[in-house]
Amino acid sequence: MPISIDGFRRPKSISILNRCIACLTENPNSAIYFFLDKERFISKKIEDFGIKEAQVIELSKNKIFILGNIDREIFIYDFNFDFFGTIKLPGKSYGALKFDHERKNLYLSINDLSLIVKINIENLSVDNVFSFKDIKGCENVNSMAINKNRFLFIDTANHALFDIRVSDNNIRYKKYLNFGRGGKGLVRMPTDVNFTDESISINDNNNYLIQFFDLNLKFVYQIGSKGEKLNQFDLPVSSYYQKNSLYVCDQNNDRISVIDCNLKKVRKIIIKDQFKAGSLKRPSGLAIDSRYNILITDRGNSVIQKFSKDLKFISIIKAGNKKFERPSSLVYFQGHEDKYIAIIERKSGKDCTLNIYSYFENKNNLCHKYTLSISESLNDPQDMAITNSGFLVIADTLNRRIVKINIIGKEIKQVNMAKISQNNRILIKTVFVRDDNQIFTADFDKCIIYQLDTELNLTRVIDLSSIKKRIKVIRSVCAFNEHLVIGVRGSDQIIKINFKGEVLKKISSTSKQKIDWNHPVKIIPAPDNCILIADKERDRIVKLSSKLQYISETLGS
Repeated sequence: MPISIDGFRRPKSISILNRCIACLTENPNSAIYFFLDKERFISKKIEDFGIKEAQVIELSKNKIFILGNIDREIFIYDFNFDFFGTIKLPGKSYGALKFDHERKNLYLSINDLSLIVKINIENLSVDNVFSFKDIKGCENVNSMAINKNRFLFIDTANHALFDIRVSDNNIRYKKYLNFGRGGKGLVRMPTDVNFTDESISINDNNNYLIQFFDLNLKFVYQIGSKGEKLNQFDLPVSSYYQKNSLYVCDQNNDRISVIDCNLKKVRKIIIKDQFKAGSLKRPSGLAIDSRYNILITDRGNSVIQKFSKDLKFISIIKAGNKKFERPSSLVYFQGHEDKYIAIIERKSGKDCTLNIYSYFENKNNLCHKYTLSISESLNDPQDMAITNSGFLVIADTLNRRIVKINIIGKEIKQVNMAKISQNNRILIKTVFVRDDNQIFTADFDKCIIYQLDTELNLTRVIDLSSIKKRIKVIRSVCAFNEHLVIGVRGSDQIIKINFKGEVLKKISSTSKQKIDWNHPVKIIPAPDNCILIADKERDRIVKLSSKLQYISETLGS
């Protein structure tokens, strides 16, 4: 049985020494977990170490090494978390930290200086090994593996692996991998590389795969697909190999999986997050019921949670014995007599469903009524809204269309957003319906907002491409009569704009903890002229006033 830990979320770096496992987790619960054996572990928040932001963890010789990328130091602790010392680092941008068990040295990539440095763990001295400035196409080293005089570098953004042989200050190298879906040597954002006993493993992060190659880097086999089942992953960001087992940080599934390299499959889950009602994990959909309670699709926990308008937990919404699978969006609406909730479960790509349930508010129960029935299956639908007249409007992301359906799940109309936008690669990840039934959606990458009428005819274009460098993408849209509030991915992730596309205000997420936004994916109006925001990667719902000032948020785990 895996160890279940409340708050164990987003593992991003792992290191193993004998039976001891050290794991670094990402925000919002950034911490180090140190497992002494199958039952005993200690943990400590990164902030309690006095480290601003930890990037990588590595074990060697009964010491824990933590790379603090903002502090520009490596922090050293013993296995009781007692402080041992620090190593001041040159440069200001770091990638990989790897311990070479043969030479008993740490190796670090300093990306802004294009340097690989060696750190002597006895006297803590730092020496240059070689520069990768002249390695054509290698801009950053985000991960490395070392086997004697052979180095493997991963350059994540360039979807590349470099095989480097070093001898007598002579460097020979060759580039491998190509960008693409489906794996088998094609990768999307590779994030880690390891030598196993007889092969080389690569974490193919955005293809949700672990790919294995022979020692000459010829593809052999792969494990995974997107999902939460035993042999699936959701962002396998990093790994560590020991004794025929590859330990994988399965980040968005909040767990550590173990691949048996002989059996060529995931053998078990050893560590995972523990569900606690009222604690959200990657909330992505919001709706308000008739009593002004807030309904939330808790994607990471695969449940629907209900909170009061003051963001106090009320109950889990259940549908008999059904277990929801990655619910991502929902809407609430009233028929002539009954109340309904429509829920999209987005497992992966075309493996998705939209079901409509009768909603019994007093009992916090759902009863299945209808299943979506349209001519072409949905493909990764990422958002949904409801009109005043009870029509559901769906952002069918990879089919690049907006679909309008009725209360019993029958298609009424659809519009081809690729045709309207003249962008065949458009990604539609948001849809919003204003009180006057005007529909708003956006081109995720091109940063253009489209306004449609109730018949799905184009009525307005708001082009924000001129500030793409600032906002990067448009993930969510909430429209009012005089302005819009949008969720983006730039330095200011929630901004207020007018209908000319001019930025009126950047909206801070000021709280006692001074936490910034991290992937706000849904914005809706709420009672009392407030706004609710699903801040997905912060695991919270945030409430803003009519003046877009912070009021409160849901409590974390």
